[in-house]
Amino acid sequence: HNSKCRKNTMITRGLTNTLMNKGYGVDFLSDAFLKQAKVEAGKIVLPGGTYKALVVPDCEFMPLASMEKLVALKNAGASVIFTGLPESVPGYFEYEKQTAALENLMSENDLAITALESGLRAAEVAPETLVASGLKFIRRAQGDSKIYYLVNHTQEDIDTYIPLSGNVDNAVLLDPLTRKVGAAAVRETEGQAEVKVQIASGDALLIKTNWDSPEEQWAYTSPSAEGIPLETEWNISFEEGGPTLPEAATMNSLKSWTTLGEDAEHFSGTASYTTTFTKPETAADTWQLDLGDVRESAAVWLNDNYIGTAWSAPYRLDLGALQSGENTLTIKVTNLAANRLRAKELRGEEWKTFYEINMVNKDYKPFDATVWEPTPSGLLGPVQLVPLAIETK
Repeated sequence: HNSKCRKNTMITRGLTNTLMNKGYGVDFLSDAFLKQAKVEAGKIVLPGGTYKALVVPDCEFMPLASMEKLVALKNAGASVIFTGLPESVPGYFEYEKQTAALENLMSENDLAITALESGLRAAEVAPETLVASGLKFIRRAQGDSKIYYLVNHTQEDIDTYIPLSGNVDNAVLLDPLTRKVGAAAVRETEGQAEVKVQIASGDALLIKTNWDSPEEQWAYTSPSAEGIPLETEWNISFEEGGPTLPEAATMNSLKSWTTLGEDAEHFSGTASYTTTFTKPETAADTWQLDLGDVRESAAVWLNDNYIGTAWSAPYRLDLGALQSGENTLTIKVTNLAANRLRAKELRGEEWKTFYEINMVNKDYKPFDATVWEPTPSGLLGPVQLVPLAIETK
């Protein structure tokens, strides 16, 4: 990659980050996709979406056909914001002729660089101020509804009302991992609709506005007391995987199963963790299971009833009610294949069945798994029972 390509990439990335950090929803389009754009009522229409403005990053090269299309869109009433103007066309085919045509096209149409935010204001593109909460989003319009995909990449759980742009008569929350659905709490503050969300660090949530609202309300919860560590004995049995199934083991303190001996160090597959505990006396409307650190996914059963599978942070699952007295918790954890690949190479076993013989690592050096340290595997915890109170309006 030459320095000019890297420079253009960095400029585009910086512009994108600026827009997203300020709360603007963005999509990208190629020169080929640009050809399909048309203008309807001042908006740019493309297969799959309608847009209020098109922002052109500062770049040194642009195909003549792309500039011709941008000018046509602008002359048809679209908001095309140039944050920079190209110097020439890419490639060497009729380079001088095409570059001259590009310069004439920009001059004849009085194209000028526009300050980004003033251009967006002129196009009546309003940002989503919900980004002030730390959330990131993707937004799509669907008729009179808007669908927001929200993700919390901060280090803290977010429990707050967030503002949404436009008209919001009602809102529905959808959990993409559990398929839980419920009507959201909505309020109006200084003329702007706000929706209450609770999104743990690393978690995601969907909001759909102006939709057929379900009868069931979304269950907002908050801890009613400190989490209760499960400081119990764990029985571990290796159920499926290889190269061989390690012997069963018992742990009083959770740690990586790679510490249980050579067979476990080399093992990739699924192990079952089982423990029993007595229902705590702490009052709770419902209970949450916080698995702590999991390497890599965990399927959970409580008293032989399947609860769900946690395969991403924050590795928490709603348990519902606990039965009086003794409860049995079973957690089946599956790790990555890294330790098994490492074991194969330590034994000198050939496993690369690829046509490509130049298999390399991320540094473009010959691939060598023997230098890897064992990858932590299993249920590392700490595991906690969290008593929750269900909030009411």
